[in-house]
Amino acid sequence: MNLDQLNGHNEREVRAALLAGLVVLRSRHPHRMSFEFAQVVHHVAVALLAYPASNSAAKDWDSYQNGHMGGPQDGEDYPDIRKLLSAIWSLIGDGVWFPRMALRRPDHPPVIDRLVLTARGESFVASGEGHPLHPGFVKRFRDRASGVTDEVLSRMEDAISCVEKSLLRAALVMVGLAAEETLIVTHAAMVNQGKIAKAAGSLAKAKNLQARILWVDATANRSSRTLDFEASRRTTSSRMDPGTPQLSTVTSTGLSCRS
Repeated sequence: MNLDQLNGHNEREVRAALLAGLVVLRSRHPHRMSFEFAQVVHHVAVALLAYPASNSAAKDWDSYQNGHMGGPQDGEDYPDIRKLLSAIWSLIGDGVWFPRMALRRPDHPPVIDRLVLTARGESFVASGEGHPLHPGFVKRFRDRASGVTDEVLSRMEDAISCVEKSLLRAALVMVGLAAEETLIVTHAAMVNQGKIAKAAGSLAKAKNLQARILWVDATANRSSRTLDFEASRRTTSSRMDPGTPQLSTVTSTGLSCRS
């Protein structure tokens, strides 16, 4: 039995393997909300250890967890168990899943029997590689944006670390700093390429064209009003012609006058 096979991997890598394994398990069992401890750690072994060591390690971890190898020695767990449980409980703290505990043996402490997905865990699985908790998010971000600066990448990595620790407000600040750096770099690039000057020239032309359109529209309205006025004047003049018989109208007071 060897319970120190993860000595070449840190807790962050174990955590990433857990999340990747969760995605695989849910894809194979889309309607299941909980997974056994053995299923979860099996994917960690497959991701981080070479075959056949991966198979034996997964079996040893599950056997120890279920009390088949005795309890912690002198109150100290084995290195692999410390890393596995530390990563699992960090994801419990992040709200990805919660544990169902079981007591396998009277002389052995309670152990995690199953891990149940929360709403946040379901969201993580459904979002796939676009979720910031998904392993390799920053690398994929860098690959999609080839011109991104080291400063932006550093801020994004800080944001991911904050999300992992549920420090969401701090994560928003880091993303804001990354966005600010992106705007600064983009503006500088546009200035260097003369695009700002071109855009200003295009804007000036657009404003000039708008002014012309407004002038033409105003001139057309004035002409229309002038024509309406002339037509009205001619009509009034013809009514006032003495040679034209006029009809009397009765006002609201009962008096008559000539129109």
